[in-house]
Amino acid sequence: MTIGELLDLYQVHHLSAKVSNRYYVRLMCQVFPPIEHYPVDQIPFHIMLDWWKGLWDRPSHANKALGLYRAAHRWAVGLGQINTPDQTAGLVKRPEQTRSQTTTPEEWAQIVVFLEDVKLRHRVYFWSSYLLGSRPGEIRNMQTAHLSLEGECPCWTKPKTKNGRPHVVPIPQQLVPLLRLLKWANPPDAKFMFWGQHPGRVWGRTSAQKMWEGLRAKAGLKHLWLNDLRRSAASDLLNQGENLGVVQGMLNHRSLSQTAKYAWLAISPLATAMQERTDMIIRRI
Repeated sequence: MTIGELLDLYQVHHLSAKVSNRYYVRLMCQVFPPIEHYPVDQIPFHIMLDWWKGLWDRPSHANKALGLYRAAHRWAVGLGQINTPDQTAGLVKRPEQTRSQTTTPEEWAQIVVFLEDVKLRHRVYFWSSYLLGSRPGEIRNMQTAHLSLEGECPCWTKPKTKNGRPHVVPIPQQLVPLLRLLKWANPPDAKFMFWGQHPGRVWGRTSAQKMWEGLRAKAGLKHLWLNDLRRSAASDLLNQGENLGVVQGMLNHRSLSQTAKYAWLAISPLATAMQERTDMIIRRI
């Protein structure tokens, strides 16, 4: 069995029912072609090492690829499909640098100036990304049928998310008119709020990314990533004094430990506490 065949089997029989399946299919196409034709039990370690070194400048991709291969290998061994040692046993995961960038309200104001020049559905997409704190892919796949824009608490219900559970997202009142306008302007047969080449097809990931890159370049903010909008929502809530449980609910994390990684973004409460301590010390001098 080749490495490519092993990964294909794992994808079809284990990953296909998971929400993350599309991501891993894309990862397989991007990362594994250099070694996919080698038999699992015959690939020389130096070939595996050269493949690993080739991913040196992409530590996140590299670590996810390594984890995927090891999981597929364990799965196949458990089913009796293969009976060979894992050739990646000597490879050590790359250290990843945590992304710390967020989008400030002042920077967002610079982006908004150029949002007026794009199509309505694209403008609403970026506003939704900034205000709802959801993953870019989840925003793109927002369906008209999942929106409830009437009543005291407008919301968006995601039937299935990355962690496998449904998620109800409250919609701020200022965003509701934009979503209503987009819903009215979309073709009657539009399944997705942010459709792409035709109403039945979602706006492509690459297209969304390229438009964001164009917007940030015009605003002189090339350092901002699209996913920084989600991180900014978490940062703003924490700096308003909200607890981690509230932020966990917005980010739809399965456990509080995932959300705790964002705690260091809460600069305002820390600054207030340190200033109060300093004031107390000065008063006693």
